[in-house]
Amino acid sequence: MNYEKKTKAQLIEELTVLRKRVEALENAPSTLKDTRNESKPTREKTGQPLSNIVESIPDAIYAIDAEGKVIIWHKGMEKLTGVKAEEMLGKGDHEYSLPFYGVRKPTLIDMVLKPDSPEIEKDFLFIRREGDSFLAETYVLLDGNPRIICGKARPLYDGDGHIIGAIEDIRDVTERKKMEDSIREKERKYQEVVESINDVIYVMEHDQRISYISPVVETFLGYHPSEVVGRPFTDFIFPDDLELVAENMKVVFDGRIAPSEFRICKKSGDICWVRTTIRPISKKGFITLHGILADITDIKVAEELYKTLANSSQAGVYIAQAGEIQFVNPHIPRYSGYSEAELVGMEVLNIVHPEDRDLVKKNAVEMLKGIRSAPYEFRMIDRNGNIRWLLGTVTPITYKGKPAVLGNTMEIVDKKRAE
Repeated sequence: MNYEKKTKAQLIEELTVLRKRVEALENAPSTLKDTRNESKPTREKTGQPLSNIVESIPDAIYAIDAEGKVIIWHKGMEKLTGVKAEEMLGKGDHEYSLPFYGVRKPTLIDMVLKPDSPEIEKDFLFIRREGDSFLAETYVLLDGNPRIICGKARPLYDGDGHIIGAIEDIRDVTERKKMEDSIREKERKYQEVVESINDVIYVMEHDQRISYISPVVETFLGYHPSEVVGRPFTDFIFPDDLELVAENMKVVFDGRIAPSEFRICKKSGDICWVRTTIRPISKKGFITLHGILADITDIKVAEELYKTLANSSQAGVYIAQAGEIQFVNPHIPRYSGYSEAELVGMEVLNIVHPEDRDLVKKNAVEMLKGIRSAPYEFRMIDRNGNIRWLLGTVTPITYKGKPAVLGNTMEIVDKKRAE
């Protein structure tokens, strides 16, 4: 007789008989056993009823007997599918597939009873066998909505170790998959950004071994990332700069972020200048260092060339950043009376006559903005307190990777005397 044509009274009567059958199986010496946490040799030793095991599991669970009839339809399955146990228990002919696929078809649980079934495997996103169990993920329709479920099906054994059915627990992993996809997409975009940056990005562990380095390192230093990862950072430092780098590392581990410049040995044996900025990051109680490495060899060559030209100039040449002198050529110490060591770090306006400071600042700003092009005159006070007249110009430049001012000065003592 077709289940759809049976009367309500007949269904209730058959359900009662089925429940008594399940209870009898549970209480019989050859009690049904789940294989979730036990090996085959010990299955007959457990006396825990299957229903107790099922009720303690938070996932949606159902079970079939060897004939493919549903013998358990867990409350979690009711919640997941909207189908009550009364509507499912005792039914065969793959009735349990209808809430998921809309058609009768073998599913993961059938793989347990028929392990070699390629026609079933093709329906899953992936399927993996783990001993006598099967783990898989697949797309389904639940209440008309596409979802992704993860299922694990395993045999049911009697006390003699014979397979008498199968049980499957199912979990809706749609939201988890969306989150994983979102994380993967963010990681992909981050990776694209990292790999498109010309500078080298690296991560150094607390023991100063490199755990990550961006692929551009191969263009930069000639090393493939696999030749760098796992090695100490110091393996690549020019020997004469090891002490400097060690001092800089102490500063970083103290929690300060300070750019540093040093030389690195390329795979070819060539030496290049680099500038790095390292940020300490706390990770599982350890400090990891995240850094960016930039090639400044051309800048260093240009700086040395500029210093050579500046040092040979008869004019006074200086470089200032944030108002402080960073470099002076030999001519400025000669007319100012201050040594190079005294001038470097001094504020530019400190050697300007107090009465001329506002005018010097105004003229310098106008010249840096391109409003003024003519040199300006001002007085300075040398180390001995003497007043000297200078002619000055300034222009904006980049020095050591930061905005700076290049200043040129010339004494005009003879001109002022003639006036």
